[in-house]
This record gives sequence, C-alpha cells and structure tokens, in this order.
Amino acid sequence: VQGNSTNITVGSLSVSTGNVTNFGTISTGSGSETYTIQNNGGAALNITNVSLSGMNASNFSIASFPSSVPANGNATFTIGFSATAAGVYNATVTIASNDPNTPSYTYAIQATEKISVSVTPGGPVSFCSGGSQTLTASSNSSNATYTWYNGSTEVGTGSTYVASTAGTYYAVG
Repeated sequence: VQGNSTNITVGSLSVSTGNVTNFGTISTGSGSETYTIQNNGGAALNITNVSLSGMNASNFSIASFPSSVPANGNATFTIGFSATAAGVYNATVTIASNDPNTPSYTYAIQATEKISVSVTPGGPVSFCSGGSQTLTASSNSSNATYTWYNGSTEVGTGSTYVASTAGTYYAVG
C-alpha cells in the first residue's frame, strides 16, 4: 500500500505526512487522503473489506474500496476525515484480502483538527449593570461546535452566548 507514491509498511504504528498516513493539520473540519493498493503478483488480488478501527475511527470514513486489484496492477481508495472539535484523531486501517502472505494489511492514520474561532464583538465590551451583551462565535469550519467560558468556568454551548455578568469570555471550537 502506498500513500503519495510512498510505501506504507504493513503493521506500521507510526504516521508520516510523506506517505499521508498523517493527514497533517486541518483547519476546515474535513479532509481526505487517497491510498494505492499495489498487486505485484501474477493473479488478481481480491479485496474483501477495508475497515477502520480505534479510538477515533468514527471521525474517518471510507466511501468505497476496490473489490479486486488486477495482476501486476493497482487500485485506489480514499479515506475521509471530519471533526467538529480541535484535537488529534487516530485510527487504524485494515485491508482484508486473499493475499497468501499478508491477508490482513494494517496501518495507523492520524489527523489534527485546528479550528480557528473568532468572537464578535471583539475586544473589551462594556455594558451597564442589569444589561447584557450577545457574543457570537464563528470559525473556518462549518461543522464546528462551541463551548463558552467566563475565565476558566464553562458557561454555555452554541454559536451565541448572552453575557449578563462581568468577565472575560471566550469560545472554544
């Protein structure tokens, strides 16, 4: 198996941007990488399944995979990534086939989501006692969810928050 025309070692637990097992830092909420299954044998390689497992497997997806790879040929499949919160996401890819030497080919993948959040109005905002100010969070990800804080105390969730007490408010996506 190759990513970016670079071999991925069977059973590899390490990730690399060189072979795109590390999707890198994504700041849009989603991304994808394409992998090539190579068949150096003289008979067709039948692919019975391509699956994802591990702690963050649900953040990755496989739309489709080839059912076979011709003798001395190759075929590709794409893994998608989607997240609504910043963080490092890990999973394991398993390719099941009729390969007599490696019927189960596994390797690790990883993506880092970095959602940039901005709050409006920006900067210090004053309001009178008994008043309030509506704060709005936005980001570079259409999938983002937000948690609002006043100092270190969580005070709400959602894209807007109505501040009615003095404090230093910020949102995390």
